[in-house]
Amino acid sequence: ASVLLATFAVLNVLGLWPHLPAPMRIPVLAYVVVLASMAVLALARQWCRPQPAAVEASSARWAAAGALLFVASDSLLAWDRFAGGLPLASLLVLSTYYGAQYAIARSVK
Repeated sequence: ASVLLATFAVLNVLGLWPHLPAPMRIPVLAYVVVLASMAVLALARQWCRPQPAAVEASSARWAAAGALLFVASDSLLAWDRFAGGLPLASLLVLSTYYGAQYAIARSVK
């Protein structure tokens, strides 16, 4: 999971880099690192050993799903804002964002 998320983050930043205004490059890079770290930790909680109790496992699944949807939402938002817009951007960004918020809220037990 760490390798996949790191690869996604690096490819995302490399694709966005030419479109980023110079003053935004370091803040965007820092945010990508924090966002990818959050997702890795949520997935690590999901895949921990030994298996937790059923309630904890359900909570971890919702948190992992929320983290991945949040990564998707912010990635789509970045491409829309910095790279000239995406078709149906509002629908894509908001649906993944609200899905992330729902899943994260469901993870709280």
